[in-house]
Amino acid sequence: MAIRVPAAAHDLHLETYVDLKEVSDLDLSPAGRWATVTVTGVSRPEVERQAAIWLVDLTGEVAARQLTAGTVNDTNARWSPDGTRIVFLSDRAERKVLQAYVLRVDGLPGGGGEARPITDEPGGVSHAEWLPDGERLLVLTIAAQDKAEQERRKRERDDAKVSDSFHANATPIIVALDGTVVQRYPMEGHAAAAAVSGDGERVALTRWATPGIDSSLTHPTLMVLDLHSGDLREIGESGRFGGVPFWSLDGQRVFTTAISAPSPVGSLQLVGVGVEEDGVREFLTRGKPWCVEGIVRDTPNGVAIRIAQGVESRLALVSDDGEVEDIADLPGVIGAAAISDDGQTIAVLAQTPERAVEVYARQGDGAFQRVTSFQDAAESIELGIQRVVQWERDGMALDAILILPPGVAEADATRLPLICCVHGGPYGRWANGYYGHRFGRYLAALGYAVVYPNPRGGSGHGEAFAEAVHNCVGEDDYLDVMSSVDHLIESGLADPEELGICGWSQGGFMTAWAVGHTTRFGAAVMGAGVSDWGMMVATSDIPSYETHMGGGNPYEGIGPHGFDKQSPISFVSNATTPTLILHGENDDRVPLNQAEFFYRGLRTYGVPTELVAYPREPHGVRERRHQIDLMQRTAEWFQRWLPIEDKSEGEDAATSG
Repeated sequence: MAIRVPAAAHDLHLETYVDLKEVSDLDLSPAGRWATVTVTGVSRPEVERQAAIWLVDLTGEVAARQLTAGTVNDTNARWSPDGTRIVFLSDRAERKVLQAYVLRVDGLPGGGGEARPITDEPGGVSHAEWLPDGERLLVLTIAAQDKAEQERRKRERDDAKVSDSFHANATPIIVALDGTVVQRYPMEGHAAAAAVSGDGERVALTRWATPGIDSSLTHPTLMVLDLHSGDLREIGESGRFGGVPFWSLDGQRVFTTAISAPSPVGSLQLVGVGVEEDGVREFLTRGKPWCVEGIVRDTPNGVAIRIAQGVESRLALVSDDGEVEDIADLPGVIGAAAISDDGQTIAVLAQTPERAVEVYARQGDGAFQRVTSFQDAAESIELGIQRVVQWERDGMALDAILILPPGVAEADATRLPLICCVHGGPYGRWANGYYGHRFGRYLAALGYAVVYPNPRGGSGHGEAFAEAVHNCVGEDDYLDVMSSVDHLIESGLADPEELGICGWSQGGFMTAWAVGHTTRFGAAVMGAGVSDWGMMVATSDIPSYETHMGGGNPYEGIGPHGFDKQSPISFVSNATTPTLILHGENDDRVPLNQAEFFYRGLRTYGVPTELVAYPREPHGVRERRHQIDLMQRTAEWFQRWLPIEDKSEGEDAATSG
């Protein structure tokens, strides 16, 4: 058995984990040498996001340099066509209200001067992109209510709220670099994403009915806007969860990613829509044993896409006839990629089992090299072995990530206490990286083995795998989770008498489901989990999705309802497992009442339980003190109900933590 790390070391490691950096918004300069990224903390010292724009030399000759202060939310930098400026979004004028700013980067690597505000839209903006002339910007501006009128109504208590009476829709405008609005393009609905065509004549828009995320599930459409005439026409459905549009090189098609299934429960695929052939939509990656994570760009040899396959990533080209060709060997699990115009430079944001997200670059046919050092603070942490586990259940290939306690060799890993951590989604996955497993590494430092299974319903294994939980969550996906535990017990690694389970969001649902269906776990931690699918339809911000998860809605007569048999609350009377419940107070995705419902049910039947709600937090807990508290409580709960028996001998046993 592993010797536990002293408590002081635990706390040091935990603070390092919550202080890791998030790196996003990768964009390449036209010549391909430089890149910009947004860097922010995994945790936040305050409620509002703080992020900085960084400049990265992809040759590695010059160290990465911070371009903006990072005391506010600076994000989404995009290079000008001549490579001398970047446009980015920032809320430096008014927190939570983004505007477009332009910063000159002449005389790299330091940049030059102060960022200059370009927009002053009352509701802010959600997108800014250069037109090919380099003198104008396409901006999506957000509608705003009259602030003076709002203040008057509040002051006079004449402030009744009418449901669905106002939507902060985004619409396109063209702005000159002196801040002059050249043209506004009114439209019905909400422009969720946009892309300028290569010739600068048209804009592709992903349109939702409203800004609410549920509108992405209810027939979002692809539109094409003619910037000269102002003509806006629909070219076809983008498909549920329609993503960012990308133009083909010849301007004849718009590509996006969308769910291929007839319901919202399915896998993301590459979609091509003909601009001149209204309604002609083609899924270009159907039937593949993997899922599309994003589009990089169109190239002369096909559309470059990011692929999730099992627990790994691929970067590949897809031809018109569906042929797929890998572009390059990757340094790890990638979260973004960019390819220069000449194809000679490829940059990726990647993480490996040993290191969280960094920028890696490849020049020509060479190998990828890491060119940033954002995560150096975590280098001192001793990591346990992380490996991929594979097995089958009823002929279905399954995989998981396993993390062993530091200092434990695989040959010595026998009858370890095991914690099973289930991912969210359900359309998500545990990849063979670092970031998503950082809290599991903290638990491993306490002496637990941690397994991250990928049950059906998730990404990385194709369409049938993702669609398998439609209307039936808690069935085969639950058995997949349990089979990961059984596999490790049968191999001799896990102790069947020392098992725990935890998860967030859909993983929280699975935790609640498990404690009502088995007594095998000695402790459970339910994070932001669903307990009642009917109530989710009534209160979640994605009711159209929840209807397909639980198998019905609460408006279908007096019942019994189909979702009752998929809801953990229906089985809470069977529970005996001590269960810690963690939840954000401002969670719109899985509202707090889901946690309160399950908590009261557990108490009714005398099950040891605690409910901890985090003020201000949405579906993901982001504030630094809250993240530390959350993980400390999780560790203490497992240590209380699933204590590690130190089986070492002699002096080591006497001095172990």
